[in-house]
Amino acid sequence: MISVIVACYNIEKYVYECINSLINQDYQDFEIIIINDGSTDNTENEIKKIDSERIRYYKIENSGPSYARNYGIERAYGDYLVFVDGDDIVDRRYLRILWETIGETNTRIGVVKYKKFCKKPTLSKEKRKKKKISSKKFIKQMFLQKRNIACWGKIYEKSMFDSIKFPNGSFYEDMSIMDRLLFQTDFIGITNDISYFYRVNDTGIMHSPTSTKKYNDMENVSNELLGRFSKTKLEKSCIVRVAVNYMTIIHRNTMVDERDKKNIKFIKKNFFKIMFSNTTLKVKLATLYFCLKY
Repeated sequence: MISVIVACYNIEKYVYECINSLINQDYQDFEIIIINDGSTDNTENEIKKIDSERIRYYKIENSGPSYARNYGIERAYGDYLVFVDGDDIVDRRYLRILWETIGETNTRIGVVKYKKFCKKPTLSKEKRKKKKISSKKFIKQMFLQKRNIACWGKIYEKSMFDSIKFPNGSFYEDMSIMDRLLFQTDFIGITNDISYFYRVNDTGIMHSPTSTKKYNDMENVSNELLGRFSKTKLEKSCIVRVAVNYMTIIHRNTMVDERDKKNIKFIKKNFFKIMFSNTTLKVKLATLYFCLKY
């Protein structure tokens, strides 16, 4: 069985659509665990509009997405876990495609492609090509911005979370643990099918203005990654990921302070490593623009 874990916080406009897309899956062996992370709006009422035996609903004090996901993992009955953000939606084939991906590739983690949307997603025709790649190659692509680093859009063998938990209180909980999860297995099952739809929501937690806490968390996770991959074959690609982290958070600041200057120096120091890496053209152009601007 698959346990789908949905963490929700103040998403009254979107949560019904999210849960409805899960209820209507064409795969049948699954449960939905919804954790309301102390919402203060009408999120709870929207959730309760959907009556299904598949749903187990919990309301907790606001503790952040990491705590909510860990809470859901502890209560999951399934042997496999899938995470869905409460303001996103999925194709009705989503769970089936994930299940087929790990089955056909004999892997412990399966990954689908995703598409961003604002109001209504454009559904894609199913592309059934499935294959497996090494976890090291997947992590390299993830660092180079060619793969999604978030926990959603994937299926995991539940036992992989026995020794790894989402870090409570961090804004960048996915980035902190994803490489460690992936390294628990030799291969990752992937498919070209687009069946997860990520809502571009300007009111979401990751699109809010940069706070000292958010900046601290970004620096901490970046330093963790640099420490783990220093003097390894993945060091250069890790530097690209960290540079993107810094560019993203500095770009949101209204003024450049001393901490920004230190991180800008890191980006400029590694300019040629980024430009001669196999990252996307978008990242290279952003790096060039950033270095010229600052």
